Amino acid sequence: LGDQVLVEVAHLLQQTAREADHVGRYGGEEFLFVLPQTGSAGAVKLAERTRALVMSTPMHDARGNAFHVTVSLGVAEWCTGDDEDSLVSRADTALYAAKNAGRNRVEVAP
Repeated sequence: LGDQVLVEVAHLLQQTAREADHVGRYGGEEFLFVLPQTGSAGAVKLAERTRALVMSTPMHDARGNAFHVTVSLGVAEWCTGDDEDSLVSRADTALYAAKNAGRNRVEVAP
């Protein structure tokens, strides 16, 4: 069931991504959006849209019983001095801040 949920969430993430965006699985239960030419305000809007879509979309177990999942999202904007690793690290820190603050929320990296 966990794998099925990951597949369904991946489809939902792709639905919220724009044509120029890239979305993919980054780790076990982590996905990564790359949003070219998008500042943090635009990224937060997309993250909130994604969070709301996932939360409102019912998933189903093998017996057809509906349940809901939530996502926590971390947003980081490319800053002077960043490289790919530091950008992803800052987004990951924001993600864990969202989880620690109660989950099902968006947090922005400083």
